[in-house]
Amino acid sequence: MGREYEAEFNEWLHETFKLRGIAENPPNRLYKFMSSESKYFPLALHELLLHNRLRLTSRRDFNDPFDTQFGVNGTSDPRQIAEFVNGIVSRAPPGLIPTADDVARMSDPALFKDRMPGHLSSALDDVGIFSMSDSVAHPLMWAHYANSHKGIALIFRLGASDDSIGAAFPIRYQDEYPRSALKASGFQMHLIFTKGKAWEYEREWRIAEAKRANQWIEIPSASLLGVVLGARASDETWHLIGELAQRRFDVGMPPLLAYRAEIGESFELGFTQFVGNDEWRPVALK
Repeated sequence: MGREYEAEFNEWLHETFKLRGIAENPPNRLYKFMSSESKYFPLALHELLLHNRLRLTSRRDFNDPFDTQFGVNGTSDPRQIAEFVNGIVSRAPPGLIPTADDVARMSDPALFKDRMPGHLSSALDDVGIFSMSDSVAHPLMWAHYANSHKGIALIFRLGASDDSIGAAFPIRYQDEYPRSALKASGFQMHLIFTKGKAWEYEREWRIAEAKRANQWIEIPSASLLGVVLGARASDETWHLIGELAQRRFDVGMPPLLAYRAEIGESFELGFTQFVGNDEWRPVALK
């Protein structure tokens, strides 16, 4: 990341923290909702609890067709196109630097406008993404992403910047469709952290890594703090988590906290924490 783009991204991130109301008090926990009916559920838990690995997905698997994309301004401006192309050339590794003829073709406005959307779309498809939320208490999140409260929510520590979870960034929600300018520094890729206002209730944070779609990444074992069972989670799900958590503890990894969502006489979820010997005690989770 170049200095110019890094400064621009940091400014954008600072503004996003303000818009999300977390500038003064950022969360220290993030939650990943999971469906226990997914065919990948046992594998994902096994890899995470025993091998500290997360699987990044692609935007092609999302339920929001507007997610992880943006428009581009300046695709008909020869000056901006030339500046953009020259920036790409300046960052090309030795042996892959385009010839003068290649640069001329890449800078042709008609050809650029025709081919750029396909190249950008392919690059965005290849971004590896892991989405989380800074709230575990919204019933719609359980309904939509944890198969109607029968799934779970994993609890992650929002830690240091050298930890993948620490490299998660908050989503900005807005009415305007995001658009990138053509600059020598490249596309404004931080715009993939932008979604429409309709999704604001999700309170999303995400990890996004270029060219890592559908790949596994490693995280420190201490990044995983625990698990929250959905209010309708089955005994089978609880037993699977308990077995993996015990195996995790037996090999010297940090123990996991266990919580359970509860449905009471209100439209809000309550939570209890497992304290051993089949005993659960009320606890506040947000």
